[in-house]
Amino acid sequence: MKRFKCFTSTHLIRGNWLKFKCHYDHMKAALIGNGHLRSYEIGGDWQNESTRLFTRRILPELSDVEPDVTIFLGDIYYVSSGEADVKEEYVNEFVASLKTFDLAKNAYILKGNQDKVEVLKRIEELGGPKFADEGWIISDDSTFYFFHSRYDNRKAIEDLERIQEQDFGNLKKYLLVHENPEVIQWISKNIYQKYDAVFNGHFHHYSQRKNIFNIGPALPLRPERDFWDVKLTWPADKEEPMIEESGPNYGFYLVNTVAAIDSPDFIKFKPVDIRKKLTIVEIYSDNFSTSEIDVRVRKVHDLLKKIYSPKDTIVRVYLEGNLKKGEEKRNLNLEELKELYSDFYEGRRDLFRTDGLVSAGYERLGFRSREEALEEVEEVHGKEMRRFIEDLIPILDRATFPRDRALEILRRNKEYWLK
Repeated sequence: MKRFKCFTSTHLIRGNWLKFKCHYDHMKAALIGNGHLRSYEIGGDWQNESTRLFTRRILPELSDVEPDVTIFLGDIYYVSSGEADVKEEYVNEFVASLKTFDLAKNAYILKGNQDKVEVLKRIEELGGPKFADEGWIISDDSTFYFFHSRYDNRKAIEDLERIQEQDFGNLKKYLLVHENPEVIQWISKNIYQKYDAVFNGHFHHYSQRKNIFNIGPALPLRPERDFWDVKLTWPADKEEPMIEESGPNYGFYLVNTVAAIDSPDFIKFKPVDIRKKLTIVEIYSDNFSTSEIDVRVRKVHDLLKKIYSPKDTIVRVYLEGNLKKGEEKRNLNLEELKELYSDFYEGRRDLFRTDGLVSAGYERLGFRSREEALEEVEEVHGKEMRRFIEDLIPILDRATFPRDRALEILRRNKEYWLK
């Protein structure tokens, strides 16, 4: 039987001291990673379905564990590139769903790189989670420092160095961030020892190094080659493809504030089955004809359809390697293949990636794949320049140019260009 006790846990938000409820003999903090609600990176009905999954699958599970405090670690939304702002109806919907499960109280939001301050403040105005001012929040045996996303590595590091140490006695000290890998690496070398634990909400997969925990997403943003539920790889020299599965990948995390950091009880992942599979397909060619590649692409379709529910499978197909002499990528009948794959979740949208497929003779002419070009950019100009280009590529690939999103990316990288 758990010991039940009350204490006068307090915190300061914009000059107001508030109290937490009575609870058991340790505080249970729920951490919610990237929500990416209404992500435009996934087609189909994802902009609506992501909200339904959050409300019908994530929140009931979260409510069942009765957290003492709930912290959203940023990127609640990832709206359509054509939308300059998060619509009021989205905010109302989000707050109402939290209230339905009594999760709007003792809940806070850390600003992510995709979040806008005015939206987070509006969420609070409507009675949702509080948009915590940057600084310390004290709760019973723990203190949390909210460090809002800079999305500028140099600025983030400079500001992290300026955080003044506070004497909280025996209270645990946790740093909450939403930052890039370069900043997390800097933290792991320079200031990690100042905190009992660091929680980062920016990564799209869970990982841990020292006392730094990169919290995985509540819901997916898009299929990525380093983040998937199903991966089908077909090497050029193999007669059949290989299938791997990972996960579960989605849900939330619970922190037991009295457990030792190295204890398995300190942080526990609570998986939630969202019934969708992010599926990456990699088909490699070694002097294949386009007809040979076509055959493999069709076989993969039939195999995936046999194993998984098409309506719940989100697919990206990467074609890699060299084509047979005299063959060109344009000889691939991608429109027909898109129609074949249209029975999967997203229909015909964003299915095939052919940048890694090189026509015979292109190396002599100086052509290269997108990945090869990005690797060279990183080697010559650094990771920030590569990330800048990777941010712009999906936008430039679109038929309509999302001006606001492009300008935001340019603004974030202004200092880099001017240095």
